[in-house]
Amino acid sequence: MHISTYKIARVALVFILIFVPLLLFRYFSGSHTNYCPFSHKMSDTSQCVILHISLDRVLVRHSDKYTNEHYFEIIDSGKSYKYDVPEYTGPKTPMFRIRMVENERQTVSINGEKYVLLPIEKSLN
Repeated sequence: MHISTYKIARVALVFILIFVPLLLFRYFSGSHTNYCPFSHKMSDTSQCVILHISLDRVLVRHSDKYTNEHYFEIIDSGKSYKYDVPEYTGPKTPMFRIRMVENERQTVSINGEKYVLLPIEKSLN
């Protein structure tokens, strides 16, 4: 069975006209920052929020409601370090103030209470 070049071109054009705008919409809409990984930028269930900026360090909270993925990322002088979100034990409040603690690379303050962050282990896959 021989498929003509014209049919292949038509299928490619339909793909471009339908799927590329959808992918571009996902990329440019949503709640993400320059610190979001590409997979989060392409997902409408992901969110990346800058929580604190201090000197050469940036604290970002990444989450995805669909995959139930939540983690903190500290970008220190261009290097990325990923950490589990600590279990908050303080008073229940709708507003959280989260800050990096100066001179303590893996420590954050949540509503004034210090928490040492645990690094996320990289998978061996």
